[in-house]
Amino acid sequence: MLRKVVCSGLGIIAPNGKSKEEFWENAKKGESGIDKITLYDTSHYPIQIGGEIKNFAPEHYFPADHPAPDLGRVALLSLAATRMALEDAGLEETDLALERAGVTIGNNGDMPLAWEIRQKWIHGELQDRADLIWRYPLNSISAIIANNFSLSGPNAVFATSCAAGNHAIANAYDLLQSGTCDIMITGGVESIPEDLFACFCQLRILADKVCQPFDKNRKGLVLSEGTGILILETLEHARQRGANIYGEILGYGMSSDAYHLTFPHPSGEGAVEAMRGALKHAGISVHDVDYISAHGTGTQPNDKIETLAIKKVFGRQAYNLPTSSVKSMIGHSLGASAAIEACVSLLTIQDKIISPTINYETSDPECDLDYVPNKCRKQDVKTVLSNSFGFGGNNVSIVFCETEQ
Repeated sequence: MLRKVVCSGLGIIAPNGKSKEEFWENAKKGESGIDKITLYDTSHYPIQIGGEIKNFAPEHYFPADHPAPDLGRVALLSLAATRMALEDAGLEETDLALERAGVTIGNNGDMPLAWEIRQKWIHGELQDRADLIWRYPLNSISAIIANNFSLSGPNAVFATSCAAGNHAIANAYDLLQSGTCDIMITGGVESIPEDLFACFCQLRILADKVCQPFDKNRKGLVLSEGTGILILETLEHARQRGANIYGEILGYGMSSDAYHLTFPHPSGEGAVEAMRGALKHAGISVHDVDYISAHGTGTQPNDKIETLAIKKVFGRQAYNLPTSSVKSMIGHSLGASAAIEACVSLLTIQDKIISPTINYETSDPECDLDYVPNKCRKQDVKTVLSNSFGFGGNNVSIVFCETEQ
């Protein structure tokens, strides 16, 4: 028998909040975390802004008897968020030291670390730096989390660009639903290395001032960093220990555009297939969805095509569905974006408040849905569809719903 899967803990570190509580309060208020990048000198680039986590201090997330390890920024972000998520779930480290707890993380490699290694190699400074090299492989983030918390269950990293967090969550869901595991740490993490920032500047898809998803005058996405970690459990396991439950995962849908490495298919068929697949897997109809957490990047093609895809799936019902993008406040954190948006979906269900799409000023005839402009909205949300459509045409949509306590 397939088992129900619920979320019992959240850990979030984002540009507009370095904890779940701070992030969610600012998201509801429409507070942006986008500002001038200070991680490196951007004066010689055409763009200077990003979603940077200012004043991130790893030591604040670790107890005195277990100080922050000497690791890179991406690893420390993921460990800090995992600690917060476990605390939120009421789980001790000793509760996790078993083979039935695992880790799945969305991450496209510790890119800042890769940049550091390349720079040291170029300047002949890489000798005797094994401490850097062993953290380089793509699977290092999930391995570091597993090693830190002694988790000997399944362990995997998904590097599917912007859809990576949802791929990781869907895999964790499968492992729990099938009975392979009882607890999974899942989500995504990313930071912004200078070489990636330079590449995105060259692609000319970055906004120069603000992120304006679905606005007629939107100029592009804003690169950002962050992490969202979810503690998933089987419903039976969560109830046995009296855990607080944010909500349940009902199902997911996946597809590939098979079209282009960076642009979505003009007809939106890949996104349509992912959303329809999620609704079918969840066993619900278009009338059961109360809110869509949009991919909403702020680029001209993505927002137009996502809107088209939503209308193809939901028909006239699309115009009755609030659809907002948290990227308007925190930017696009690539492998972490879907995981943070999953957290937003569950917090929306818990608080019955929909966070807004900020910086929305001018309506676009091709983007004509209800994007919850600029101010949050109180609404009885029981079921959320969370979209994530990544480079390479990787599409994953997940359905979250309210669970009886």
